[in-house]
Amino acid sequence: MKKITITLTLCLAIVGGLQAQNDSWRAVHQAMGSPKNISFDASEVAYWVGSGDQSALLTIAWDNEATPTAYAWGVRWSGNITALGLLDTLKAYDTRINYYFSGSLLQWISYDDAAANEHHQGAAGLGFCYFLNGDWGNYTYDNCPIMDGDEVEISSTCMFTMTTAVAATNPNAPAPFVPSTTTIDSASILYWVGSGNQYAILAVNWPDTALAWGVRFNGGATTIKAVMDSIAAADPRFYFNGVNYIDAIHFVSGNDTIGVESDDTWMTSTNGVMNGGVSSMLVNGDLVRWFDWSSSPNPIYPVDTPSATPDEPSAEDATISSTDILYWVGSGDHSAILAVNWADTALAWGYRFSGDSVSLQSAMDDIATADPRFSYAGAGFVSDIHF
Repeated sequence: MKKITITLTLCLAIVGGLQAQNDSWRAVHQAMGSPKNISFDASEVAYWVGSGDQSALLTIAWDNEATPTAYAWGVRWSGNITALGLLDTLKAYDTRINYYFSGSLLQWISYDDAAANEHHQGAAGLGFCYFLNGDWGNYTYDNCPIMDGDEVEISSTCMFTMTTAVAATNPNAPAPFVPSTTTIDSASILYWVGSGNQYAILAVNWPDTALAWGVRFNGGATTIKAVMDSIAAADPRFYFNGVNYIDAIHFVSGNDTIGVESDDTWMTSTNGVMNGGVSSMLVNGDLVRWFDWSSSPNPIYPVDTPSATPDEPSAEDATISSTDILYWVGSGDHSAILAVNWADTALAWGYRFSGDSVSLQSAMDDIATADPRFSYAGAGFVSDIHF
């Protein structure tokens, strides 16, 4: 309640000179009926636009149509912003949005999604007005400041007849990930960098695999860029290109390099929700996932420490126990380990099975089916093995 009082006080201070001319306008619209608040929680936002340490919920309702429609976005920024600034930020990120001002009054906002055959605009002339934290905010859009955590609701008729909204989707996002195969928890992380009482997990999804690191930090929040810089400084196998936009992320192990070189920028989500990129804020327990446009969702595997797989193993350490296996294939009460020794490295899988024994070919076939990175050629005699 204190935040709302401060916000409205600032509005009144800034637009005091406009009070008289707005009193009659406000009375006309209030007389149209009792306005209703749209119920929408910021945690349900699917598309956040902008970047910064402050955020607001922005809802736009086209409530004068045969089928009234309302969409909700989240907007992030740093410093100061007005209601007009919220609209400018939204338009910069979401090309489906456009609007027109006549003087200081907003005449219309359009939403055009040709792929979904969806078009909204509202009738010009009534003047789109807005609620600010559940109260009238119908002063000019470019004068009233918006504070962190505010809720702004815009109506195409100033009637505010709608009570619910739908989370706007990200028009630039690829198909959503499947949560059951594209998540990882802190207990599964093998390699932690940094120090502190807070943590975040960074996962990178390449076309054929996804790997994850844990990063510890102090304070209430950090940024995706800070997390990536911490990993790059600690893990010589990890590096990325780009500052404001990421165009390549690599992982080098021995003579193998995992990466995508492309003119397309990478996209990122926090806890499954698209965010604003490298400057987005993270809090304790967040899972950040990077993925390239060309990448399909892959199961996430924890990265081991850089020293866990030496490039040149000696005879004394050329073995591995079941407790060290990270990836198990199959099911059953018996187990075996398959290790493949190439010229420059050796990798191992765990294999579970039922019964007293299983053929080596069956084990290799099951591993090849489960792990798209592994393949071999040959039947009676194996001529090639790839990872």
